[in-house]
Amino acid sequence: MREIPKPGERYRHFKNKEYQILAVATHSETGEKMVVYQALYGEYGVWVRPLSMFMEEVDRVKYPEAAQRYRFERIAAGPWENSKQQEIRTTRTTHVVNEGVRRSKMSDAATHSWDIPQEEPELHPLVAEFLDQETTEGRLEVLQRMSGKVDKRDLDSLCFCLDMNPVGGSVEEELDAIRQCIRMQQRYDAPRLRYGK
Repeated sequence: MREIPKPGERYRHFKNKEYQILAVATHSETGEKMVVYQALYGEYGVWVRPLSMFMEEVDRVKYPEAAQRYRFERIAAGPWENSKQQEIRTTRTTHVVNEGVRRSKMSDAATHSWDIPQEEPELHPLVAEFLDQETTEGRLEVLQRMSGKVDKRDLDSLCFCLDMNPVGGSVEEELDAIRQCIRMQQRYDAPRLRYGK
């Protein structure tokens, strides 16, 4: 049986891209284990995938030329991995992971196995206000006030909390994508609440 990934470990995807493990978390609704990992290339995007899928073998029918046996395989630790590697290397990722930790600690619904850093970066007041809103209208109003006052890091935290992938592009494009996500959730939740389903 393969070892469960640990924060700070590096893995190679069978398509030859490298990633670093941020955490193994527990899905709050299903209890399923999820791997949170960061690309070590491009914009260093943060991704989530079910542990079972992360650990599975490559589909040889679909990818007969794959050079490795598993979808993700651990890369041997280099000297740089041994010193302070448990800390997240970029401010942006640290902020996103810490916000997820802060929100999950507030929830009684689930227990997450986050590796909690000692210090949390300051959270923008508008981001905190958005997260405290209980209505869609309240969230949309706070998003409107964020225009020109928040940065990409703040919006990445919001995307993380909303379980959506950052869309990239400008801050305004990211704000528009978050607004669309909130409106879609409102359309989906309203009929369910109205009919008690």
